[in-house]
Amino acid sequence: MARERIGDNVTPLDVVREGAAQRQRQPSYTVRIRDLVLNMFIGVHEFEKAKPQRVKISVDLTLDYPEEGIGNHYSRVFCYETFIGRIRMVAEAGHVLLVEGFAERIADLAFDDRRVNAVKVEVEKLDIFSDAAGVGTLIEKFRPTD
Repeated sequence: MARERIGDNVTPLDVVREGAAQRQRQPSYTVRIRDLVLNMFIGVHEFEKAKPQRVKISVDLTLDYPEEGIGNHYSRVFCYETFIGRIRMVAEAGHVLLVEGFAERIADLAFDDRRVNAVKVEVEKLDIFSDAAGVGTLIEKFRPTD
C-alpha cells in the first residue's frame, strides 16, 4: 500500500505525485456526453419548486483503455446509453435542491463502473437569468487510489 511507504524521505505528497504520474502513463479514453437537456424540478426557491425547468448536463468520463483494445467489442466500452438513462432516473426521482448536489450524484453514478478513473460533470440551469445562457457548476472527481 502507498501509505506504508511514507516515512523518512517520502512524504504523502510524494506518494500522490507518484500515483498521478503512473496513472498518466496508463492508456485511457474519454467518453463525452454533451448538452443533454432535461426538464426537472431543481432549485431552492419556491418558484423553482412549482414547475420544472430546463437543465443542461455535460459529462466527461476518463476510463482505462482496454488492454486488448476496443475494436468492435461493445463490452469493452462504457455504455453511454445506460448512463444517460440513469441520469434521467435521478432527474425524475423528485425535486433536487442544488445543481452541485445533482452533479455530485451523477459523478458518483459514474464510479459504479470500475473502469472510470475520473469524471467531470457540468450542470446548468438554462432559464434562470434572461441575460445569461446558463448558471451552474462543474464538478471533477477522481477514483480514490487506495
